[in-house]
Amino acid sequence: MWFYQYCQRPPFLLLSAFLFSKSSDRFHEYLIQTKLYQKYINEMVIERKTTRKKRNQSLFTVTLIFLIAVMITPVWIGKICLLMVMSIHHFIMLKKVEIINE
Repeated sequence: MWFYQYCQRPPFLLLSAFLFSKSSDRFHEYLIQTKLYQKYINEMVIERKTTRKKRNQSLFTVTLIFLIAVMITPVWIGKICLLMVMSIHHFIMLKKVEIINE
């Protein structure tokens, strides 16, 4: 019972949504065809390219969400894990994704 008090729900909800999208072709097609996916994610996933503006918007949004999660997480090990995941995301976005001209 004590485990549920310390575990954060959003990562598990995101994981379940990801796994559900992989198990259901219909839901997966729906996610791929949304405007947000087409605008921000599709180009990065397929070609590993994006514009500087989209990359900066993505980094700002992810950083903001992770910092809010770090501030409200009561457990230090959870804060460390969140910061590690955020730093890996930044590394990938800054070093592995190529910038194209708009």
